Amino acid sequence: VNLEDRAAHAGLEVAAAAGWESIDLDASAAALAPAEVRWLAGRAASRRIAEGLVRDGGEPARRPRGEAHPPSAVLLAAPTTDELLVFIARAVQRDLTRHGVAAEAVVIAAGDPVPPGAVELTRTVAAPGAPRPPGHVRLFRVASALLWRRGMTGAIPNPTLDGPLWNLARWRKAGRL
Repeated sequence: VNLEDRAAHAGLEVAAAAGWESIDLDASAAALAPAEVRWLAGRAASRRIAEGLVRDGGEPARRPRGEAHPPSAVLLAAPTTDELLVFIARAVQRDLTRHGVAAEAVVIAAGDPVPPGAVELTRTVAAPGAPRPPGHVRLFRVASALLWRRGMTGAIPNPTLDGPLWNLARWRKAGRL
């Protein structure tokens, strides 16, 4: 509440924009054709899911362009530490099932690997307009604010905005995969 006024009083600059943070589908490990990924992204980023789950804090991304057709089966994965991604995975799984796709949603415990062939729901933090990581398709842009002291320039978000455990799902104990 009153973020801009409070930041000005503290001598901070503020930049707020939709796009610093996004919710993505990471299909890089899935055996899906590009047309199937486009169809899946279009279903996952539906206005209905956005209105029910993302709400005022974000907006659906533009649908990927090009030919799109449904896959026969999809395994969706979401980290147990991110309740919003778990809810989105479950909603997408139900929607896909209604459209005749054999869909399953699994929740991944912190530190556990993503099941082989799964399409993972992830959060990505990057400057608006930055290129997506390979295999990622943006579903929703989420509004976020970045604050910094006056006199600093070039402030950009970094992954640690998600906290010190931002990449916990990719951690491994030494000697174990």
